[in-house]
Amino acid sequence: MNVKIKYNIQEIEDSIDLFIDSMADLDPILRRFSAYKRGNVKGIFKTEGAGKWKPLAPSTIKRLENTGTSSVTAQGKLRASYVRNRGAQLKGLKRAGNKAATRAKGISSFATVFSSKAALRKQRLQKKAAKGISALREHEELGNLYKDSTAAVSGDFNNLSAAKKKISKVQAGKNVSIGKRAIEKHKLLGKLANSIEAKIAKGLLTIESRIPWSEAHNDGDTVGNDATLAARVFLEITPEDMDMFAEIAENYMLEKFGIDPKKNKGK
Repeated sequence: MNVKIKYNIQEIEDSIDLFIDSMADLDPILRRFSAYKRGNVKGIFKTEGAGKWKPLAPSTIKRLENTGTSSVTAQGKLRASYVRNRGAQLKGLKRAGNKAATRAKGISSFATVFSSKAALRKQRLQKKAAKGISALREHEELGNLYKDSTAAVSGDFNNLSAAKKKISKVQAGKNVSIGKRAIEKHKLLGKLANSIEAKIAKGLLTIESRIPWSEAHNDGDTVGNDATLAARVFLEITPEDMDMFAEIAENYMLEKFGIDPKKNKGK
């Protein structure tokens, strides 16, 4: 279940002393408040809860301190996280290539003869389709190397070839760099930071995270194997937010009447 906070403008009307009813379109106010709130949430992620979030468990910190970030581990194997992330990229390229191939087939040779635009479009789609085929081959070799560190790798794939060379060095008894320590790059709830989006429709502002498990982190929860997730609140409406909404609404209304809110402050 996603984190989702909805505030109907009617509910807010009752809590602030503004002539909201005289305004036909409230979406501009909601857009300004949305921009403020999204910036507020980004700030929470940037400061990692500003000391309010529960820190990582000592066992997790120890594990991250002993984990590298390169594609190869100190034991001479492909790192699982590298395989997962690179694999996801290759799958995306494969899907895009398949779609491009289908579209390219839809452009007839007859059309390319009489239309330079059609010819150019077909050429571009065919190049994209070729990238998809290449991604398919790399994905297969990636999987083979992950299962068997002695598997052969084509020199066509630079990243995979470099990883294979590192693995060979380890197997030959040589030391290789495992990159920065994972703890140096780790960010609490890092993936959630870019998942926040806002939607405005008919006087309703919805701010939510696109990630299904976001609510478990925001509110705290018990997950698989009875593991407990600490609540690290990043999305909520606070009294300060309500004050800011009132200020934004007031400023907007003053502007509608041709009054500069800055000059009017304190009056």
